[in-house]
Amino acid sequence: MKLTKAAPEQFSTINTIFQDSFPPEELLPVDKMQQLLENGTLELLAITDAEHHGNMALGGIIVLTHTKKTLWFLFAVAKEYRLHGIGQKIIDLVKERYGTDGFFGEVEIPDKNASETDLRVRRRNFYIRNGLKPTGIPITMNGIPLELFTYHSEISAGEYLDFYHAVFGEEYTKRIFNIEIIETE
Repeated sequence: MKLTKAAPEQFSTINTIFQDSFPPEELLPVDKMQQLLENGTLELLAITDAEHHGNMALGGIIVLTHTKKTLWFLFAVAKEYRLHGIGQKIIDLVKERYGTDGFFGEVEIPDKNASETDLRVRRRNFYIRNGLKPTGIPITMNGIPLELFTYHSEISAGEYLDFYHAVFGEEYTKRIFNIEIIETE
């Protein structure tokens, strides 16, 4: 199992895997992804297994980096390769590549009224099993309830929003992601 910078011939496969794995409102528009790839803020990584599948992408990861923070933006494995331990191996490879300091992600909050509650619970438990911890900071992105997860670094709601504003710009963040920090008592 390898995690490498995606080659141009893998982009279409990875994009299809993302489209099959996430609702459209969670995906990054292709033109913005290309812009961030070019300026070095975004890395599109391919998950491959040369021994069994050659250079074919089995999945992909989008990672965004700014200053000393790294956001695990999207991570998906093709449906036919899920539940075979690939995710665990990839988590280990991501930790090797980026370390755990300043590393954070957004995980869907299970909602008993949502159509994909079981999937959300499985995703959340997967990240917890692999060392990510909930921060207790609930947010919504385009109306989807999420919680920030990190390894052991602290991140505040303000730092989270600052990260998005620095990477995407304040106007783009508001227009495309519609992020709201949910106030807790």
